[in-house]
Amino acid sequence: PATWVTEPGSGIITPEFYAQLLTMHGSIMIFFVIIPFAVGMFGNFCIPLMIGTDDMALPRLNMWSFWLVPPAGLIMMAGFFTETGYAAAGWTSYPPLSAMTGLPTFTISGQTLWLISVFLVGFSSIMGAVNYVTTVLNKRAKGMKLFDMPLTVWALFITAIIVTLGTPVL
Repeated sequence: PATWVTEPGSGIITPEFYAQLLTMHGSIMIFFVIIPFAVGMFGNFCIPLMIGTDDMALPRLNMWSFWLVPPAGLIMMAGFFTETGYAAAGWTSYPPLSAMTGLPTFTISGQTLWLISVFLVGFSSIMGAVNYVTTVLNKRAKGMKLFDMPLTVWALFITAIIVTLGTPVL
């Protein structure tokens, strides 16, 4: 194995590689499992069924939201193949761990690729959230008022509003 993975001759994972694995695990679970499945897939399935419409209001935006996630995942995984290694600042990426000091100016680091990937996933979430809000407001069944909607749709609707307003700030 490479020396950045284990201590030479010992088989013990280095602290640097452990931080990279921890960051990778947290990032994949939050940005590529919980958000796409819990909000994305569940919302796309439930909202049209529960408000009595045939499809989401903006199907092309829905498509772009969906297909932006795989390239973002590949960009995130590409960090393992950089000279500096994968991002090692945890899935929250707070400073000082996320600060990249001492790198040459034009070096693509794993932390930079992580940041680009999170930006793309965030943009995907914003597009999906705009689609949810538009669908709930414009495509409800005739006669269904906002307060007649099921609680699940309300939860997804409020989540979409929070994602639309909060994600650009992050």
